[in-house]
Amino acid sequence: CSSDLKQKRLRNVRKKLREVEGLQAQAADSLTEAQRRKVDRIGELRAEEKAAAAEVAAEERAAKGSSRRRKKPVAAKKDAKGNGGACPQGERKQGACSGAALAVGVLLPIFAVGLGLYQRSLA
Repeated sequence: CSSDLKQKRLRNVRKKLREVEGLQAQAADSLTEAQRRKVDRIGELRAEEKAAAAEVAAEERAAKGSSRRRKKPVAAKKDAKGNGGACPQGERKQGACSGAALAVGVLLPIFAVGLGLYQRSLA
């Protein structure tokens, strides 16, 4: 799996960094030529660690995001006849009932009744 390879790369880079940081703690004149070359690469290793850590984090976020469950849409309440609110029975079964249909079928009549009562109170 590519995720395992990225994590392995990150572990390896961190191991090299620990080794180089240990070499830095020693006296510079006691280091061999190969050890000095490793110490000179510390900036490159830190950049590689940062990139590898970012790749692992992105992989984990992608894996976490794909496992989330989607919420089910809220169904309209059924009326006395057993119909699903503003949605015609056939559309409800097919999942084609939208919020607009709900607004037209339920909210508009309520608004119209309220508007009629308001207009009567002004007269």
